[in-house]
Amino acid sequence: MEIFLNEGIEVKLLNFEVGKNANIINRSKELFKYLISIPKSIKYIRKFNSDIIHVHWTVTQYIAKIYKLIYKKPFITILHKKNTKRSILHQKPDEIISISQIRC
Repeated sequence: MEIFLNEGIEVKLLNFEVGKNANIINRSKELFKYLISIPKSIKYIRKFNSDIIHVHWTVTQYIAKIYKLIYKKPFITILHKKNTKRSILHQKPDEIISISQIRC
């Protein structure tokens, strides 16, 4: 994010906390939090007139897809895990950013 800020590009963050406990009850609670955050998020995107929507998680890909349909704004996603599997749950973004680190 600092790279964008150093280039004078304005960045607005909408954080969605992701829990570490994978049991079904906690995942259901997280999904509910995401769903109730949709109206607030749409309000912020409309207010900021964002050019790109950038997401990290499968659930936020669904939210980004809704934004894309409403506002005709592209969304990108980052795949963090080397073992990310193809899943029908993943929404097709406009672009994918793959992160890797090379250690010498």
